[in-house]
Amino acid sequence: MVITTAAKPRPPTPACSDGQQSAIGGRSQTPPVIIQSHLARTRPRKCFTIFLRPRPTVRILADAAKYLLITLAMLYALDFAVFQVRHLRGSGLSTVAVDQFLSTPLKGNKAEYDYLGTANQTCSRALFPQYASAAWNPPCWWLQRHKTTWQ
Repeated sequence: MVITTAAKPRPPTPACSDGQQSAIGGRSQTPPVIIQSHLARTRPRKCFTIFLRPRPTVRILADAAKYLLITLAMLYALDFAVFQVRHLRGSGLSTVAVDQFLSTPLKGNKAEYDYLGTANQTCSRALFPQYASAAWNPPCWWLQRHKTTWQ
């Protein structure tokens, strides 16, 4: 003897109200935000529920940015400590010969460029610019690659 049971009919989807879950998105930990469109006024009690939860890619990018900023802050703090030790021993600053030019504006949106000569500019032996001798000093590795200054 075979006993068969009829499949239970699905209950109708309840109309959206403040305390009910919608079929869109399933159940979630976050409370739903109910957005009613112009269709809600023309059709009886239809609405759309959107669950606000961060997308995985946005969360991953935010975490990556956070860890990058933390790493840069720690690297700058370490660079600052090493520079201070070098500066106290007298080897924290160096000089690089830099070509200086003067740009003079003329009539008709023209400019005249004058060579002023070569001058020694102080730089810090560090990865990042450091404040020493009452001025911000660019790192020597950067100043050796950019040997022209404009006034």
